[in-house]
Amino acid sequence: MKRIQIQKAVLATAMVAMLGSCKKSFIEVKPEGRFLTENYYANRDQAYAGLVAAYDVLRK
Repeated sequence: MKRIQIQKAVLATAMVAMLGSCKKSFIEVKPEGRFLTENYYANRDQAYAGLVAAYDVLRK
């Protein structure tokens, strides 16, 4: 009797875990570490802001 309850609990937990993993966010991953046109700075001000942010980290 107790074994059946444990099996049902394990089965229910497994089903909840599988339902929670069915999201598109796991399938559609943005490539990180690659240079894409969206990652580049669009103008000189953005490039300067990125440079200042990098040096700001070094000063701390």
